Amino acid sequence: MMEINLLPWREHLKRKQKYRQVYEACSACLCVFFIIFPAHLWLVKKIEVLQRHSAQLKLELESHQKIPEVNLSEIFDHQKKIMVYLKKIMDHLPPAVLLQRIYLEKNILKIDGLSVTVEDILKFYNQLKTQKEMPMNIYRKEDTFYFTLQSDVIFS
Repeated sequence: MMEINLLPWREHLKRKQKYRQVYEACSACLCVFFIIFPAHLWLVKKIEVLQRHSAQLKLELESHQKIPEVNLSEIFDHQKKIMVYLKKIMDHLPPAVLLQRIYLEKNILKIDGLSVTVEDILKFYNQLKTQKEMPMNIYRKEDTFYFTLQSDVIFS
């Protein structure tokens, strides 16, 4: 019977496996160093940028959310003045004058209306006029006179 010495072959296989393990370990280290580590640094930098941006947005949001103190009594007084003035308008409105619209524009009450005669418009204007001047525009289209009256009396 013939005997074969397998010891050199096994030693060669062990050295080859060890070499492969070292090669795989080095490859993994290089992969970590050249791929994962830069990706990690990039992500950390992005997170820092996002955190700074988030902090800036929070500051802006806080500055916009600050609600100024509102004096409710002033608001109610303001509304009362408007209601009194509107009642005054309705009480002094001649039957021949038709109001088309009443609106506020930059704290100025504006009244648009029409009438068949200028005398009715002037009568209405003189009844509403107080110490201050109230600008009024009158223009004619066909048989009707249109007017726009402006008043800041209720806000003073």
